[in-house]
Amino acid sequence: MCYTKTTTYLEELIRGIPNGLYYLAGAWVVWEAARFYFVRFCRVEKGVESITAVCAKLETRLSKIETVLDRICHYLAAKEGLSANFFSANSPMMLNDLAKRLLVESGGKDFANDQSEVLIAELENRAPKTKLDVQQTAVLVVFDSTVSDKFNRIKDFIYQNPIYEGEKIELTTLVNIIALYLRDKYLEKHPEL
Repeated sequence: MCYTKTTTYLEELIRGIPNGLYYLAGAWVVWEAARFYFVRFCRVEKGVESITAVCAKLETRLSKIETVLDRICHYLAAKEGLSANFFSANSPMMLNDLAKRLLVESGGKDFANDQSEVLIAELENRAPKTKLDVQQTAVLVVFDSTVSDKFNRIKDFIYQNPIYEGEKIELTTLVNIIALYLRDKYLEKHPEL
């Protein structure tokens, strides 16, 4: 009887093993998946956190670099200035008759008038605080426009006329002349400055 009871237990155990193996195999798969997640993905998540921190630092540094570059551009624009032959030394700086003729003949006046909405909007985006800021920022805005196809007529004029009425002209010469003209248009629109 004992033998039969053992046989019955053994038979039950053998019959139950396949189901137990399924449970055991399922538990093993869950264990491996969890281990894979925690071993691999946790490392990746930590890496992402460090990359996010690095990106935040880079964003701060890039912002500082942008500020410094903006200052350098303002300095260079102010340093380059106009030749004394193209402006009156009164304050504020004004175009003389030679510069006014050059502005018209080069197509600079047409460019500034045709593009005035875009150029003034760009000046407004840069939010100059003083009249001098407007003057210096206008140089940057006009210089940024030199890559436009609409500026090609002016560049062609410079190429064909490197000397204008006895004065050497370059791209920066006309950029500064157009910028003074643009400054005046901007100040007409913003008399509060």
